[in-house]
This record gives sequence, C-alpha cells and structure tokens, in this order.
Amino acid sequence: MKTKSVQDGVLFYLNESGDVVDIDVDAGIKSVVIDDNVSMLESNKSFPDVEQLVINDCVEKISIWNKLFPNVKNIDSHSSDFASGEYLVEHTYAMNMKLLNVFFHDEDEEIDMTGINRIGEFAFHGCKSTKIVNTSNITNRNHVDSNAFTGSAFEDQPFVNGVKMAGLIVIDIDETADRIIIPDTRWQPVIFLNTVKLYNVKELVIHNPETMKKIGYDNGLPNSLVLETNQLVESDEDIEWLAHLHLSLSRVNHFSLIHPAYKEIDGVIYTKDMKNVVAVSLDKKNVVIHDGPVIIRRYAFTCCDVESVILPDSISRIESHAFYGCRKLKDITFGNNLNYIGDCAFEDCVNLKRVVLPQSVRMIDSNAFLRAGLEEITLNQGLEKILTGAFYGTNIKKLEVPGSVKRFAPGNINLQLKEIVMFEFSEEVAANLVCVNTKSVNRDTILRLQCGERYVYLPRSIKGSMRNEFNNKIMRFFKDKDTEYCMLWEYAYTAKTKEDLALAEYLRYGAEEEKRYVKKNSKKIALRLIQERNEEQLVKLLKTGLVSKVTLKVLLKELKEMPVAQAYILDQIGPNTKQIFCI
Repeated sequence: MKTKSVQDGVLFYLNESGDVVDIDVDAGIKSVVIDDNVSMLESNKSFPDVEQLVINDCVEKISIWNKLFPNVKNIDSHSSDFASGEYLVEHTYAMNMKLLNVFFHDEDEEIDMTGINRIGEFAFHGCKSTKIVNTSNITNRNHVDSNAFTGSAFEDQPFVNGVKMAGLIVIDIDETADRIIIPDTRWQPVIFLNTVKLYNVKELVIHNPETMKKIGYDNGLPNSLVLETNQLVESDEDIEWLAHLHLSLSRVNHFSLIHPAYKEIDGVIYTKDMKNVVAVSLDKKNVVIHDGPVIIRRYAFTCCDVESVILPDSISRIESHAFYGCRKLKDITFGNNLNYIGDCAFEDCVNLKRVVLPQSVRMIDSNAFLRAGLEEITLNQGLEKILTGAFYGTNIKKLEVPGSVKRFAPGNINLQLKEIVMFEFSEEVAANLVCVNTKSVNRDTILRLQCGERYVYLPRSIKGSMRNEFNNKIMRFFKDKDTEYCMLWEYAYTAKTKEDLALAEYLRYGAEEEKRYVKKNSKKIALRLIQERNEEQLVKLLKTGLVSKVTLKVLLKELKEMPVAQAYILDQIGPNTKQIFCI
C-alpha cells in the first residue's frame, strides 16, 4: 500500500490500482483536497472538523460514508464527474445528477434536492433531518437506490396514515393498517421505493392517477384502490386503467372513485351525467347497468371477473375492447336499442357460448368476437355490416346471415364454420367466404353455402386467378333457377380440398367428371381419411362403390377401431374374406 500527501495534515493510503482506500486527517483541518478516486465504504473513521471537499479534475469516483466527513457543507469540484454545491453529487450519463452523500444534517436543517434526479445507496445514512424539499425531479423508482434512506431519520419517523415519506418518495408503509392514505401532493405524483410492498394492503387511497403509474412489479398492488380527488382527469382511460390495474403477481380487485365528474354505483363507474359507463371493478361477478347510459366506453370491463351482464335499453354503443379478456363472462343480455358492437369488444371471452343480438344492431366491427367461445350467435334482421374477423377463432359451426347484411368483409368467419345460410342471396357474402392461394391445414376444408332450397359446397381456399369465374358461377347458380349444377371442386387450391369437394359433389349430383376423379383417387382419399380417423367420410366413399376390391383389401389391413368401415369393406369383398378375417 502506498501513501500520498496532497496537503499538510492529510495523508492518503492507495491500493495497487491507485484508489484511495484509507485516509488520515489531522484535527483542525477544514478543507480536504481529493486528487484520486476514493473507495472507502469499509472505513469507520470520522473527521468532523472537515467542512469542505475540493475535488480535482482527475477524480472519477468517490465512495464514502456520510460519517467520514459528517459536517461538510461545501463541495468545490474541478472534475466534470462531480457538481459543486452543498452535497456530493455525481454527473452521470445524459447529464443526470445523482446524490451520493448528503452528509449529516440536524433535525432543523432543510435538505434541498433541486436539480437532483437520482439518489445513490446510503446517501442519507446518519442524517437526522427529515425536512426534504424539491424532490419532484425524481420521477422513477428505479432512480432511487433501495438503501438510500437506510440508517437515517427518515426510517425512524412515525407512520402517518400508514405511510413514511421522504418528499415525494414513499419509503415505507404499515402493512398492518386497514387503510393507507398517500398524501395529497397536488399535481405531483409520488413514487414508491422498490422495497415498499403493496401486496397485503387492504385499501390504498391516492389523490393523483399518475401515482399508481409509478409502481413496479416489485411493489405489487393493493386489494382495493380509492382515487379521491377533485383534480381534472385528462381522460376516462385513466379511470379505466386504475380500475383494471394488474401485474403478473397481483391486481386491484376493487376500485372506488370519489370525483365530482364521475359517479360510482356498486362498483360501476359512470360519468356524472350517467351517459357513459367508464369502468367496472375487476372483482364484480354479476353486473346490472342502470338505465340511462348510452355508451359502454372502451375497456370498461376489460379483464373483469364478471360472469353475467345485463344492459339496459338506453345503451346504443359498445365501444372497442369494452369486454376484452372477460374470460369468465358466460351471459350477456343486450338492450333493445343497441346498434353498434365495436372492434375487439368481446375478444377472448372464452366462456361466452351463446349470443342473441337485438333487432336494433346495425354493425359488428372488426374482431368483435375474436377467439370468443361462441358456439351459437343469432344475427338480427336489420344488421348491415359484419367486418373483418368478427367471428374468427370462435366455435360457430353454422351461421345464418340476414338479408339485410350489405357488407360482409373477408376473413370474418371462424375456421370451424361448416355451414352458412343466407336468407337472401348476397354477392357480398358469397364472394368473401373463401380465401385466395392459402395453403394450410385450417383452410383445407369445405363449406356448405345455402340460400332457400339451393346449396353448394365451397372450398375455403381457391386459386386466385379463378376468383372472378368462381364467384360468377356461384351467382348464376343462386340467381338462375334453370342452372341445375354448381360444381366447384376444380377451383380448390389444395389437393385435399379438391378430393373432399369432388366426393361431396358426386354424392349430390352423381356427375361423371367427379365420378372419374374420385374413382381415380379413391385409394389416396381412403388412406388419408383413415389417417385422419374420419370414419364417417370414409363410409360415404365406400358406399359409392368406386373403390376397387384390390384397394379394399389394402384398406382392410389399415383399418383400426373403425368397425362400420370394416363391415362395409367385408361385405363388398365377399364371404370368404370375411370368414378369413374373422378367424
């Protein structure tokens, strides 16, 4: 270890790296010049006579306890890494100002944090004052070290309404308190130290919506949150956001609002004029909306635990994402004046199995029921528009489309759909039931389209170059009663769809062209149906008599747990084979 003396009465001890690791200062020395990096967090020494630190330009790092120089009141810095002033403040990246040491302050001394936006570990250790002002520049909990106030008077102060504060910083809470009230800091939000845990808080009262935006995953959330304020709320979305606040480990189950511009009734937040439903508490199970509101606002029910909802006749609009993620929703009753269901309004409502729309609905927007659990939906006469993805990802197998529908956007039907019934033929609907040049297992299916007594089978994906011809053929079939056939198997984009469609059309029309195609490919089709374990379709193929005996013998060896298909094959092969097979 080397020694170095920059001034009389001051001796530094340096390690091999040239950092100061120890120091001796004679009594009576008022000012100490620091000429090297200092790393002395292990030191227990104290030099109370020192009132000033002079930092030379070569110094980049200083790590010391407050008690080393407890009475320093002036920093004279010539280094670009440190600021001159009352406290030891480091210039970090992007001109941020990080408080390293506030040194000791008596109870009656004020600590002014003007310009400081970060606080390092143990910055207040040993400080006796809790009079701290101008902390508004510290806006992020990650900018305050969790040990910043350890060993200071801030830790020892009593709880006030269940909370300990350091300016605008919550440093501790009383988890045993029934109610914790964050002080009203007017327009300035508070932040929470990482060490502050809200998981077990029964009820937290705040006065500024921005306050809750300062919490992090480490903090958790209270069970109940109350916003009590007369301050202007910039948008209803702030209220909705607070009501549905959740993290990966916790969430606000119940939200209450005390505000002159809003009204809360049984966990439902309305605008003061009762025209809008703004938000619903997450823990609500059964919700009855009072008569009067016209609009269910965006995200009003998002991710709620709600199981049933009854809407009054006054509701005319359900805005986008209104019920998004309500995975427990099983039943919803619409009022008789609802005319609009917004985009993604019921997205991911996986337990919503059946929906009956009132006669007033005019438009279902994009993805309105995306990935909902719908198995049945009753569309009303008067409905005019169904936009893209409205029923995509649902379990609806049959959809009845009223004649009033004028806009039926492409891609709005689910992949499980097997049948579409039109009460009046619509070119718009028919043209947008299929996709172009899409080869995937989900598009490798056929769809039954019916209008009146007439019906056709459609491939879910077709060749793009044939689209106009394809659509015209369907239109002629439904509009011209003299057109007896509408065979579309050749338009299919995939071989599987072509095979299934040809078989379906042959079973219906008995046309020679389909017969030849099915007969030629019968072995391939049958083996695929066996692989898919589709016994019903396999039996239909066998009943046509188009499968040769040679192929039947091959199929018999492949059949497993398909007794009906086995019986048909044995009957067609003959008694001898049947006898041998039984043995």
